Amino acid sequence: GVRAEIVPHPRRPGVLGMRNAGDAPWTAHLRDGRDQQIDKSQNVRLAPGVSIDFGGGLIGKVMARDRAPGQEGAAS
Repeated sequence: GVRAEIVPHPRRPGVLGMRNAGDAPWTAHLRDGRDQQIDKSQNVRLAPGVSIDFGGGLIGKVMARDRAPGQEGAAS
């Protein structure tokens, strides 16, 4: 199966990534149209519009989170 960890960016507060904690590579489809291979222990930034092909027909897409009323200034 797919193994991943959500990790903070080391220098950019509020920016999250997903680390490939498994053995099989993933393919990230980035917002600028490029594809990037994510090997074991590599990260991909979780930004709206990015999709990740985990292999075996499993594809995930990063979506923008709708903010709840009263949380307009909260980081997403």
